[in-house]
Amino acid sequence: MAFKLKLTADGNAVVKDGKPVFVDEEKGTELPLDANEVFNKYHTLSEENKQWRLKYKEAEAALKQFEGLDPETAKANLDAVEKLKQVDMAKAGELDKLKAEFQMVADRRLNETIQSYENKLKAVSEKAQDLESRLTKNTIRNHFLNSAFIKANVAVPPDMIEAVFGHRFKVTEDDKVIALGEDGSPMLSEKKLTEVADFEEALELMIKKYPHKDAILKIKQNPGGGMISGGRGIANTPEGLKLADKNTSPAERLNAARKLAAIRGN
Repeated sequence: MAFKLKLTADGNAVVKDGKPVFVDEEKGTELPLDANEVFNKYHTLSEENKQWRLKYKEAEAALKQFEGLDPETAKANLDAVEKLKQVDMAKAGELDKLKAEFQMVADRRLNETIQSYENKLKAVSEKAQDLESRLTKNTIRNHFLNSAFIKANVAVPPDMIEAVFGHRFKVTEDDKVIALGEDGSPMLSEKKLTEVADFEEALELMIKKYPHKDAILKIKQNPGGGMISGGRGIANTPEGLKLADKNTSPAERLNAARKLAAIRGN
């Protein structure tokens, strides 16, 4: 069974009643997944596993009552202990054999129960981790898609910017998207000292330090600008047309942007 996060046409996660919707790729059915319910189930299974361990210890303690069993008492309970028909059999170790059989059955059942719950716990844990990873990626992607800085200053699509800088952002436990410096620590703001830079400021700072920033930033034109030799507009060059074509691959877009940057410098 494989679940896939349902996305809208613009790449946003579909949410129903506050829950992200997943699609069963085999059956085609949709399932809103409650993260709290998943983690609560994980906790419940852990508690049940603990209870089974306690029952095992109780069973082990109960078996000790057979130690030093009086043969006369065994004779008085022949209906309950058919194997102890004679005192001599008990003396010969039949009682120890019976205890071993009980212990073997208890151990086998306990191991089967533990293994079953460990498998369930592993499945729930993996599913929760996968869900968290997908939600994190979508949250960061939405920030790139809706970035005011990208819309105003960047000449290439947001997915290209995300491909270059996306790994520098993470989602905190309180659902905030923060940027990481080159050392892996939260990036500090240059506008508000001692505070962590927000997404827009952090992205702007990263692009300013990017070696190929001229290839991805929009060309700032003077009045009457935007023309290259021969009176041909930049938008009408092969490179400009490639940037405007939605079918152009990210690598081709970046290459076209670099060529336009070179043309601008001529």
